Amino acid sequence: MASIQLKFQAAAEVNGKEQDGLLLLSDQEQQRQLVITCSRKILKEITERKNNDININDDIAKILWEMIHWQTTLELSIHINTLEDGVYKALLINEENQFSLPVQADAAILLSLISHNEIPIYMDAALFRRQSSVYQPNAKGLQLPLNIISEPMLHDLLDNAVKTEHYEIASELRDELKKREEEDKKRSQESKDEAEDAR
Repeated sequence: MASIQLKFQAAAEVNGKEQDGLLLLSDQEQQRQLVITCSRKILKEITERKNNDININDDIAKILWEMIHWQTTLELSIHINTLEDGVYKALLINEENQFSLPVQADAAILLSLISHNEIPIYMDAALFRRQSSVYQPNAKGLQLPLNIISEPMLHDLLDNAVKTEHYEIASELRDELKKREEEDKKRSQESKDEAEDAR
C-alpha cells in the first residue's frame, strides 16, 4: 500500500466552537494540504507546544519519550489509514516487528510533535489524494470536506444554513447526515449478521 509522508503545519480553533480544533498537514513538497479535526484537549496541547508554553520539567509526555530513547532503539511511525464517521484513524507501528496499535489521528499527531518529529506521519496515498486540497499557506480560512466534520457540528451547520436561507448548503449537509445514518444502519446490520453467524 503506497503512503505519503506528511508534515504538520498549523493548529487552529474552529470559530465559535468550544469542542473542535483543526490540524493542518501537508505533503513534504507542500503541494497539497489535509485538514484533520481534533479534540479541544489535543488542540490545547499542540498549541502550548508550538508556543513553547509547556514547562519542560512538568512535561511528562516528553520525559517518557526521552526515557524510551535512553532504554531502547525503538523506531515508530504513524500511518493514517481510514476515515470513519468524520474521524481519521491511525496506527502507531513498531517498525522492527510491524506490531501496530490503533490510535486517533489527532493523538498520533501530538505524539509525533512530542517526539520532535522522530515519529514520522504517513497517510495512505489514495486517501490523501481523495481528502486533500491544494496547499495554501497564507489562506484566511480552510475548506473542509463534509466527511471530516463531526455529526454535532453538521447539525449546527444545517440549522444555521436553514436559518440563513442557504438551502443549497443545507441540502448538502442533509445529504451527508443521511449518508452517515445509512452507513451506521449498514454496519449495525453487518454486526447483527456476524453475531448470528457465530451462533
